[in-house]
Amino acid sequence: MTKRKAVLTDEEELQSLRDLCEHVRQRSLSKLPALLEQLEENLTKLGVKVHWAETPAEACNHPRHHYCQKRQADGQRQIDGQRGNRAKPLS
Repeated sequence: MTKRKAVLTDEEELQSLRDLCEHVRQRSLSKLPALLEQLEENLTKLGVKVHWAETPAEACNHPRHHYCQKRQADGQRQIDGQRGNRAKPLS
């Protein structure tokens, strides 16, 4: 917080930035359904299967969720960003 105060000393400017950020957040939230559909379309083109859930509980009860948890617990899903190696797709 001290770094922010050192850079943004003008309270009016700080409030203006806060207002702008809130506007961007609200605009993004208002477009969220369309953005999610666009994301699904793009992922599907790449061969990714998208699973939708209405609630977090529904997502956690999906069989794919349990499969992924088991693979993670078994240490089978490792990503090494330094070498550019990626985990194998869960098909």
